[in-house]
Amino acid sequence: MHLAEQLIEWQKQHGRHDLPWQKTRDPYRRWISEIMLQQTQVTTVIPYYLKFIEAFPDVGTLAAASEDDVLRHWAGLGYYARGRNLLACAKAVMASGGKFPKKREALEALPGIGRSTAAAILSSCWDMPEAILDGNAKRVFARYFGVKRGESETLYQKKLWEIAEESVPQKECGIYTQSLMDLGSMVCRRSRPDCDSCPLRDGCKGFASGDPSAFPGVKKRAEKPVRSSSFLVIRSGSRLWSVRREMKGVWQGLYCFPEAPGCEELPDPTALLPEGAAVQMPLTYAGRLPHEFTHYRLEMHFWEGEANPDTLRHFTGGKWIDIRDADAEALPSPVLKFIRTRFAGILDPRELERPVTDDDTGNA
Repeated sequence: MHLAEQLIEWQKQHGRHDLPWQKTRDPYRRWISEIMLQQTQVTTVIPYYLKFIEAFPDVGTLAAASEDDVLRHWAGLGYYARGRNLLACAKAVMASGGKFPKKREALEALPGIGRSTAAAILSSCWDMPEAILDGNAKRVFARYFGVKRGESETLYQKKLWEIAEESVPQKECGIYTQSLMDLGSMVCRRSRPDCDSCPLRDGCKGFASGDPSAFPGVKKRAEKPVRSSSFLVIRSGSRLWSVRREMKGVWQGLYCFPEAPGCEELPDPTALLPEGAAVQMPLTYAGRLPHEFTHYRLEMHFWEGEANPDTLRHFTGGKWIDIRDADAEALPSPVLKFIRTRFAGILDPRELERPVTDDDTGNA
């Protein structure tokens, strides 16, 4: 039996059939799920997907949304460029008639859609024979065909794409695509693969080697550099001052505490606040939080202080975030983690109910 036939048969009997995005062939919803599933586990994606679809049920609604609103619904998933690309892609689709194209090259031309994502959309929505190569598919192919990483990552990827293209069936391609994802996630796991439950075991070179976990091998990674930044945590009762990150790079478009990059010492508040805004001194050190990015590690240092009540009207160009509503804001995950840890249960309930007047809202 051909590899694809074995996978399709296995998927029908043992694969997942109840994921929210499997209940539709709407390309919009399949596209949302595919983007969310990049670098993120299914169990994490499901609640985000459901809330996102509730807020933006179709491509037109998403295209009309603000970036702030989209990123607020994305906050916590990480890799925030994906959220910004979703909005850009939705606008591009609406500008070309409101329908997703049915050709891979046309899909790949849209913001944030790569070769494998385009293929997944085409195969799952229209059963088109297009090859995917996500992380799960790579692992299945590498073990079954005995492909190991060498000195050249480019050659390794090229070999797997050749295998993926040659393995695509002409029928039931949607089921086949899902089978690669499910087998890699449920059976051919990165560690402790369940070879006894695998339909491909008899022909698998990784299994025959006696050590399937050795395939494809670990990608060589350079040691991550470490960077430091100090963040100014300014309170006004139960609220925290935040500013929108406009510069390109990590957390672009999200709200964050004012930052002094490259610094772990006490920051100068006057350099980080709008003219006329002031914080009561001295600032107190509120802790350190390390955060891992793909290419570096950030040591985040937090300095806390109370806003000077006489200068609240000068806090412009950002917004005050109520600590109780932090989960609903478009905040970077380590900033939200800090808020949850630092302020959990320490605010006086009477302080939490302090009314906000028109003079100290501080909204831009």
